[in-house]
Parts: sequence; C-alpha cells; structure tokens
Amino acid sequence: MMRRSTFFSTIEQRLYFILLIFCISLSGISIIGNLVGGFPLYLSIKWLLLIVAASASFVVDRIKSEAAEGMLFFYLFLVVVFLPYAFIESGGSNNNALGYTFLLVVSIAYLFKGRTRVFLISLLVLVFPALLTIEYFFPSLVRNYPRTAQYVDRMIQVPVQLIAVFLVVLQFSKAYDKTHRELKDLSITDKLTQLKNRACLDERISKELARFRRYGETFSVILTDIDFFKEVNDNFGHQKGDEVLKSFAGLLENNIRETDTIGRWGGEEFMIIIPNCSHRQGMGIAEKLRVLVEKHDFFKEQQITCSFGVTEVQPSDSPDDLLLRADQALYLAKQTGRNRVEGIKE
Repeated sequence: MMRRSTFFSTIEQRLYFILLIFCISLSGISIIGNLVGGFPLYLSIKWLLLIVAASASFVVDRIKSEAAEGMLFFYLFLVVVFLPYAFIESGGSNNNALGYTFLLVVSIAYLFKGRTRVFLISLLVLVFPALLTIEYFFPSLVRNYPRTAQYVDRMIQVPVQLIAVFLVVLQFSKAYDKTHRELKDLSITDKLTQLKNRACLDERISKELARFRRYGETFSVILTDIDFFKEVNDNFGHQKGDEVLKSFAGLLENNIRETDTIGRWGGEEFMIIIPNCSHRQGMGIAEKLRVLVEKHDFFKEQQITCSFGVTEVQPSDSPDDLLLRADQALYLAKQTGRNRVEGIKE
C-alpha cells in the first residue's frame, strides 16, 4: 500500500491525486454535456456518484495517516459500482466505459501491492465478462441511445480519455527521469563525503585530457592525503575518523573554485582537478589549502594536517602518466616530513 510522507510528495500520491481530479472533472464535464444536450437527468446520476466517491476518498486520504483505506474504497467503488452502472445505463459495449479500463489497470498495478492488487485486477477481469454476458443474454436491461447522443458523448469523453492517459504517462515519465538522475548521482558520488567518487574523477581526467589535446587548455591535478589518519581511527574510533573525513572534504570543497572538481580518491586520499591552471598556480592553491587544514580545528584531541602532491598535464601524458606523477609528488611530500606541498612538473 501507499505510505504517506508529505502529501503529493511521491509519484503514487501524485498519480492518485490526478486520477481523483480527473474523475471529478470528467463528471462535471459530462453533467454539463448532458444538460446542454437535453438528455434525461438520470444519466447524470453515475457522475454525481463519482464526484461524491472521489471527494470522500480525497477527504479520507487527507485526514488519515495513510491513504490505503480511502484509495481501496474508491477503487472498489469504480470496479463494482461505477463501471457496471455506467455500462448498463449508457449503452453497454457501445459506450466509452471500456476506454477507462486502461487507466484502471495501470493505476491499480502501480498503486497497490500484493494480494490487494491481485484482488482488484481479478475483480476487474471478472466484471467485464459478466457485463458482456448480461448484455448478450438480457439486452433489454441495457439502455440504448440514438446515434446523435452517442456522437455527443464520444466527442466529450474521448478527448478527456486521451488527456487522462497523457497525464498518467507524464507522471511515470517524470518519475523515470528523477530516478535516472538520482541513480546517476549515486553512481558518481562518494557515500560518506558526498564528493565525487573515483569513477567520476577518472572520467573527468579523461575529458580534461581531451580538451587539452584539442584546445591546448592546460590543467593541474592535486592529490592530497591526511597525515597519520590511521592514528585517528586507532585512537578515537572509526566514527571519529569518518567525521574528520567529512569535515576535511567540506573544508576543501568550500575553498576551491566552482569550475574545479574535487573527489575522494580512496581512503583518506582526495583529488582536485583544476582547469586552466599551471603547475605554479597549482602549487599555490595546494599551499593555501594546506594552511587552511593546519589551522582548522577538526577536534581537540589531535591536530589534523595533510600532504599534497601537484602536477600539471604534459603533451605526452596518458591518464595513468598524469596520476602516477601526482602520486609520486604526494609520496615525496610524505617522505620529506608531511604537512607540506611537493610538485613534479614532468
């Protein structure tokens, strides 16, 4: 069943709301059409019932903490009461009731789960053969109307059906696009720090290399590593280590340009890709970040520092060549005392 968070915050709730509004709107349009066409008033009874049922379901949905009760009631009304009544009173198989079954099947399949879904679909499957059987063996029970009345009815309801189908499909399309974006974001995002992950950094380096070869736009890569991070985990626990990683990531991200790309390379290593940046400029940026980290109060028990390796792209570089130089520069910073910046030009 559909669970509520904020009203209309999920596709299920939006789809259900659209169907309720559609039923109320269709009923209003049909009643007006009957009045304008001079048809008997009893033809509008089913539409009045539909308005009452949709409105009641909407009210129940707003009052209760879950929409399940109101939604189930409404669909039972549609399948057991409205469709049979509309079928018999509006011309049997010559009317437009069959056109709405697509909406019912799709919405039931999406809004309900488990046995409730099977029950409603089975009920719908049984109702129409039963109605067709009644029409075949007891044709006098089914009202028939002149061609003019049928023409007016179809001129009203067929466009409305098409609009309703469009709105339902549109909701699924929007939900698909949203889910696709979320999955894409998850695939390139580090779960802990919310920075880009290694796969995204690899892709960005390849793009920057392609741009460099085509347009000659240089870029630099900074690789940084938190000094003695293992001691943080060993002495204060992994939870404290995770807090340091998140704070460290946020500090770096907030002090680079929007055009730069920062991500978690792995463990306590982070990478910054800086477009239009020479080796000298990259060294300056790394030194600025080093000082910021050194002065930042991550937690009282231990000072946090970091080491940086910097390199600039070269004409003969492959991604591996570039990354190897950045890693060698970082290793050099570690070997020569930590909390420092080292660079390798080529």
